[in-house]
Parts: sequence; structure tokens; C-alpha cells
Amino acid sequence: MNPSFPDLLYNGVLLCISLQLMIFGVIKLGANGYRSTVLGLLCLFMGSGFIYNLYWIALNQSLLFNAVLGGYKALFYAPLALS
Repeated sequence: MNPSFPDLLYNGVLLCISLQLMIFGVIKLGANGYRSTVLGLLCLFMGSGFIYNLYWIALNQSLLFNAVLGGYKALFYAPLALS
């Protein structure tokens, strides 16, 4: 969890809101119409922004996360895609 949000209840509420926003965004992307597509993209961006603020910053500082999914492993993506 992000240390700037120390309250677990607050983190849980933000997580639920962000997941609901992302689910709503996916549903709206499936609907026809320009306005639905724009609303779906906006909901996906807002939900992913909440999740980024809550978890991604803390995960980037984790040693295990960096060992498994570290940035230096991007060197292996191109040879893997070409094989």
C-alpha cells in the first residue's frame, strides 16, 4: 500500500471505487456510440489512476517485484517476440 494513504479503510474504499469504475468502463466500451466510448475510456483511466496511486508506487519499491518483473527484463521481449 502507498504510505501516503495509511488508513486501510480508506484504501479499501478507493480500491472498490476504482474496480467499479474499471468494470463500468469495460461495459461502456462494449456499448455502441461515441459518448459511451468516451465515458468508458474516462472511467478506465480514472480507475487505473486510483490503482496506480494505491499500489503501483509501493510495488516498484519492492525487491521481489523488481526481481520478477524488473525493467531490465525488457531486453528479452524483442528476441522472444521474434522467435
